Amino acid sequence: MNASLSILLIALFGVLLVLPLANAADDKLFAGFTATHCMDCHDAEEAEGGLNFEALSADLDNQDARKRWIRVFDRVRLQEMPPKKKKQPRPEARRKFLDSLENALHEASYKSQREGRVTLRRLNRAEYENTLHDLLDIAVDIKRLLPEDN
Repeated sequence: MNASLSILLIALFGVLLVLPLANAADDKLFAGFTATHCMDCHDAEEAEGGLNFEALSADLDNQDARKRWIRVFDRVRLQEMPPKKKKQPRPEARRKFLDSLENALHEASYKSQREGRVTLRRLNRAEYENTLHDLLDIAVDIKRLLPEDN
């Protein structure tokens, strides 16, 4: 085995070892941030706005949990949460939390798309007409012959 291939295999092995640690670090970051800045209002007792972080799954493959985490991301990014009257996280802590959560949400969304959960869309009348014009090189008003778009 040549030296460059050996280096490549060692690097790949190192990345594979670090990936689970990165996910564990993200989970720890989410838990730490929410415990510090969210649990006063969003624990099992209070659950303001119907959000209970003690019961919220960190499994972003779960579509319901992912939707809730997207709402959390949006509220923290817009600085709606924590509320202005509460102690605010330091800007770098907020940014680190948002970056990690955004990466995790994108990864989960991409994973669900790879698993075949993509919504199919049909062409509307204008798109169908343009496609036929492009494919067949004809100049006929096909749009009026097709059923109305809903």
